[in-house]
Amino acid sequence: MRQMRSLFKAITCSVFLSIVSAYIWPQSSDVAATTLTEKDVKVIEFEDMRYPFVVNGEPVHVGGIVVVALKLDEGGHVREASAITGDSSLVQSTLDNVRKWRFEPNSSRSAIIVYHFKIADGLCKSPSSFFTLEGPNLATITACFPSTESGSIARGSVNQPDILDFEEMQYPALAAQASVHGLVVLQVKIDENGAVTDAAAVMGNKILVPACLVNVKKWRFRKTAGQTVVVVYHFTFAGEGLRYNSDQQRQFVLEPGNFVRVIATRMLAQP
Repeated sequence: MRQMRSLFKAITCSVFLSIVSAYIWPQSSDVAATTLTEKDVKVIEFEDMRYPFVVNGEPVHVGGIVVVALKLDEGGHVREASAITGDSSLVQSTLDNVRKWRFEPNSSRSAIIVYHFKIADGLCKSPSSFFTLEGPNLATITACFPSTESGSIARGSVNQPDILDFEEMQYPALAAQASVHGLVVLQVKIDENGAVTDAAAVMGNKILVPACLVNVKKWRFRKTAGQTVVVVYHFTFAGEGLRYNSDQQRQFVLEPGNFVRVIATRMLAQP
């Protein structure tokens, strides 16, 4: 009975939030015209990708994100692929990889894929990388470097100015209660002082987007007048299947490349 009440409460919250978000979700015609959701992106086939350790004869040692916008044909094959943001040393390999993917066709014949490049904390005897497809449209490539190839992860990238200040955010309580998770991709405009002047979502669940828009408007970037910046929020539940003493644990982690992990735990019903 307790489980049934919890399920009914979660469904009620989800429906309520969907109705409310239709009225309060900010829009911007200057930054983004359409918004996809993860439900629009269904991968049928994909190719693993190796971290590009060398590009044009130069060693690469950078982490961060590459966000790719895709146009699909009627069979779900990639017809066009372009990078919304990403370090130049990572973009070409990413585009080469995603062109081999196939999707279930959707009404807009489009998709957004986020590639998250990470540098492992440990060391390897030889360069290696590990590819993981997390969820419908988040690919993680973790690279490990030998001790002779030490370096640091860039905070930004060629078209991503450094973050000077940011505000942490909590996993939206009602969204967590309704088990809403996934990616939110924002395009953000900044002024000559690095302050955010406008922001809009190009992808994300309507229940999560409003909180992200409120949060990112409190950030400040290195001065780059009129530039558009991409920020990716990834909402997840930690340790699925494990039990915790509290369902109030929350964590906000800002990673290189303007990639944010917003993590929550949730209690499983006691037998």
